[in-house]
Amino acid sequence: MTDVDRRAAIERHWAASQAGDAATEHTIYAEDAVLEYPQSGERFCGRRNIQGQRGHHPARRAFVVRRVRGGGDLWISELVITYDGKPYDTVSIMEFRAAYVVLETQYFAEPFPAAAWRAQWADQTGYVGEGTDRRFLSSLGNVPAAPPGDKDVTSDLSRRSHP
Repeated sequence: MTDVDRRAAIERHWAASQAGDAATEHTIYAEDAVLEYPQSGERFCGRRNIQGQRGHHPARRAFVVRRVRGGGDLWISELVITYDGKPYDTVSIMEFRAAYVVLETQYFAEPFPAAAWRAQWADQTGYVGEGTDRRFLSSLGNVPAAPPGDKDVTSDLSRRSHP
């Protein structure tokens, strides 16, 4: 499987997540895949358990992919997942074996206001997290390009409710 193929598989995965298409969303995973949430100490073993826990999530979810970077067997997605209107910056680290993800680790962070004491050194990233109302100040098409030598793609997925 080439990097182009893996990137396309990841983009299909996130698009299916946004659309609520559980079957397509989970085709990226090997039967024996593992999903880890280090912050809660949870590990889901096997595609069926990964799909089961996501399919029974009680919140309405929306996904906005900001960036997908990677190469070879290691790929990283940066996205905002909104749960019942509350946004979380999310990092998904996917490790592939051949055509399938065998390990995914996800980290979730709540947005917080910028500290005034850092303002003189800071530039704005293009969005501001304010409670449950995250407003993008610029279109995702204006996200800065990846550093030279880094592979980058930015996808904008429209909002939706997830069962």
